Amino acid sequence: MQRVHSVAVFIFVGVMASPAFAQTRGDTCGEIVLHNGRITTMDDRNTTASSLVIRGDRIAGVGAAGGIPPHSPCATVIDLQGRRVIPGMIDTHAHPSYFTARPGHYLVLDAAASIADVQARLRARAAAVPPGEWITALGGWSLTHIAENRMPTAAELDAAAPGHPVLLVLGGFGRDTGAANSLGRKWLAGQGVTFDNDQGALSDAAARAAINALRARMTFEDQKRQLADLLTHYASLGVTTQVDNGGPSPPNAELKSISLGGDGGLNLIDPATGYLPHVALDREGRLPGRLRLMFYTRELTPAVPLLKDRFDNQMTDLGSDWLRVTGVGERVVSTEWLPDGQPTPQYQAAVTAIAERGWTLQQHSDANDARRQVELWEKVNARTPLAPLRWTLAHGRGLDTPLLNRLKAMGVGVSIAGGRYLSDGKSPQPPIRTIVESGVRASYGSDNPSNPPTNPWFHLYAIVTGRNFQGTLVAADQTLARLDALRLYTRDGAWFSRDEQRLGSLEVGKLADLVVLSGDFLDPARVPDEAIKTLRSVLTIVGGRIVHNPGVVSVR
Repeated sequence: MQRVHSVAVFIFVGVMASPAFAQTRGDTCGEIVLHNGRITTMDDRNTTASSLVIRGDRIAGVGAAGGIPPHSPCATVIDLQGRRVIPGMIDTHAHPSYFTARPGHYLVLDAAASIADVQARLRARAAAVPPGEWITALGGWSLTHIAENRMPTAAELDAAAPGHPVLLVLGGFGRDTGAANSLGRKWLAGQGVTFDNDQGALSDAAARAAINALRARMTFEDQKRQLADLLTHYASLGVTTQVDNGGPSPPNAELKSISLGGDGGLNLIDPATGYLPHVALDREGRLPGRLRLMFYTRELTPAVPLLKDRFDNQMTDLGSDWLRVTGVGERVVSTEWLPDGQPTPQYQAAVTAIAERGWTLQQHSDANDARRQVELWEKVNARTPLAPLRWTLAHGRGLDTPLLNRLKAMGVGVSIAGGRYLSDGKSPQPPIRTIVESGVRASYGSDNPSNPPTNPWFHLYAIVTGRNFQGTLVAADQTLARLDALRLYTRDGAWFSRDEQRLGSLEVGKLADLVVLSGDFLDPARVPDEAIKTLRSVLTIVGGRIVHNPGVVSVR
């Protein structure tokens, strides 16, 4: 698509900083000026600007003229030196809340390619963590892309982090479930955890026991730190807003046993207290990114008491621009389908109640669920129109053009899932190009951090090239142009949380969420396909606040 450049003029809008915005900015008067850049605004005309002015937490001016735009004497001025700027990315299906229940300091392994790479990442993390404190990688990574296709041994972990206890656990459990180093093994053994061998290997049961032993030591401050660290990591990659589909909430023994199934108990969010760390960080002005909460519920009966409690005691769109309730998501009942493929009574009751109460729903969908979910939703739509409610089918596997046309007719969106990068080409994957070309509302949801990779640039690489982590072509006919792929992660994603007037593009009056990239994603000559995977943010601003600055860009 040909870009249309905006008229070379600046429009300034006076915006008062939110009184709840307690975060410290890098300037003294709440004004930031960026100039001499390639600023992809994602507005209606696909404008590429050269300068941008932020006042308070809003964009006050956008211009295509050269030079530094007019600004206050006290403003922070940033020379972009020709770098590409994009709107802060929006992940429309993620699970950052999981990390409030995952102990230890977060170790990112979703990009590790070998045992030596794991060691290098662990060594770097250990340098930033106080001696003696736990370093953990609990879910969100896979052995698929590790060259040796195995867990590191205790000796290999010791060599990288001799002064820290270390625990690694795969999110899906199964073969090579977990491993600990010597310090970690010594402490866990004292808690009654048994190991498979002297190399620190853990079975499923032992990994659960290890996680629970560490979780019992977590404080509220630990929970806050974990969430803040995770959001800071995302900000360093360019993701500034996440639609958080929460995690299984076990209010009773029966439901708890269900929740402790395939994930081994990694993903437990208490329905009464699980969001208190989020609220505390928001009130303290210390959220590094925005969260839109979708309450995860697993109802057991057609009475749907948990949902009704939510409806009676909570309101949609309640909260701040940083933390806001958006709806219910992921799974709303324990069992959705009967053996004959018909919806269970509790699923019918749940979706009916959600629609009648006017709530947004984002529903997990497997490949064999798509057709029957569309059929059920059409029945609900006949009684209560779904278009105003922003309902979303998550993941997008099993969708074809006829089903997409039916979703479009209802005004239902699709949050496309992130599985192509680690795909072997055999398992069903969402037909991304078909979804986008259908005209249905579409966005991108990584399913992070439960399913790797965390890094959005791995997903964008797979969307643009159709290739997996090995470079194997797995979706030749389902690729998108780079600008279209980026639009899924920015402008188009804002609709899913009712944020299109606030987020998704860099326009006057919108919240000042933007990312300065390490390379120009939109210029293949500067960033060839394989180099997409190396992209990072060199400056991330959320609501006029610099939340990530590794020192590459001069800020004065």
